[in-house]
Amino acid sequence: MRNASRGVRTVLLGKATIKAGECAVVFTLGGKARKIEGPKRVRMWCASIVFLDRKVATEFQFIEVRYVSGEVEHVPGPAAMYEDPTIHESVCVRDALKLQGGEAAVVYTKLKVRDACKPGVTTEGATTSAQNLFKVAIRAEVGPAVVVPKPDEWLHDFAWSWEGDVIDDDGDTSKQPKDKQLGKKPIKVRSGGNSKAALPTKRQPISVHLDAATASGEDVRVRVDAQYDVVDAAVAAATSPDPVAALRGALREGVTRALACMTIERAVAGGEPSDDNIFVHANKLAADLGLRLRLARWSPVRLPDALVKAACARREAQHREAEMDAALSLEAAASERREALVAAAHSAALKRLQAASDLETARIKSLSDAGVDVTKVLTSSAEASSRLLLLLHETTSLGVGGGHASSLAAASTDKSSISGFGNVKSSSCDEATTTSSKGDE
Repeated sequence: MRNASRGVRTVLLGKATIKAGECAVVFTLGGKARKIEGPKRVRMWCASIVFLDRKVATEFQFIEVRYVSGEVEHVPGPAAMYEDPTIHESVCVRDALKLQGGEAAVVYTKLKVRDACKPGVTTEGATTSAQNLFKVAIRAEVGPAVVVPKPDEWLHDFAWSWEGDVIDDDGDTSKQPKDKQLGKKPIKVRSGGNSKAALPTKRQPISVHLDAATASGEDVRVRVDAQYDVVDAAVAAATSPDPVAALRGALREGVTRALACMTIERAVAGGEPSDDNIFVHANKLAADLGLRLRLARWSPVRLPDALVKAACARREAQHREAEMDAALSLEAAASERREALVAAAHSAALKRLQAASDLETARIKSLSDAGVDVTKVLTSSAEASSRLLLLLHETTSLGVGGGHASSLAAASTDKSSISGFGNVKSSSCDEATTTSSKGDE
């Protein structure tokens, strides 16, 4: 497709075909212009022809048309238009402002004085001139939305402070940028033209570091963290060029005053979001700026050296105490195991003694049932044991081995028991024979 880059062509006598989708302006010899859109075939004599550029805007764009008369028109997309040099100063395609959820934009509108007097119109400031009298109305657009400003409207450019101070690795804020403009940055950078018009409104972080003194005179370094919501973007844009900087100053002042009334022990504990008394002024200032402060808390970053040393000593003492507790716990566990082993051995010994006692009781009962004199049996067993001990003592005196002596003692004990039982039985038989012979007599 041919466009304005083809330039102006002069035709003495001829014809030209303007295809579909093309547009051209034909100038006659007298200077009159005729706009022709294709498809069409045109015959010319002593004329000039120039093809026009076609401007196309999508759904998220608009066409800014500036007429040679000075008027400006904004055509929302989707739209297409040819740039006609006879009536247009310029025709440009601009990106509309796309607002996401949780974003807002502030739009200024120039109003005539008669329009500004209408009810329901919020105005700010007034400019008086001998030729033109107007006021400015301000409104906020909340996303999600696509904002296409009118020709008499323009968008507010937000240049608020950083989300935090410039801090080095040691927590020092002395290395601040020398240029004041370096401490600013656009709220949100976009690829389009309106890079600073979209303002995030939900849960934006804010932080500040400060050095303060406690009631006892110790110097501490404190970090304040908070979040804020933009309740009314129009109020925020109208009241202050940088509400975040003002809010940061209020947070710093509130914490400084609170620390001046605290002991060092209380300062070490830090503050919670429930400490609303500390941030009363900050909350009020945020409301005046169209913001809402939330979740403000502070915590110590750097403490006095003496307090740090005391804390280190306390941690070391706690560590030593923990080690001693662990050693005592191990010793107690070992003692419990030893006691358990002793108790198990004692129980086993009692069981063995009980078994031996039961066996001896059963033997005595069997002897008693057989008619044997149990007293003589026990007496003979005791005498055999005495003789065995005496023999064991003599054997030990002569140098006989302990193992051999023990076996000898055991064998002797068994033999004595058996012999005793035999003697008792034989004596009983003799007594029975004597008794029977006396009966016969």
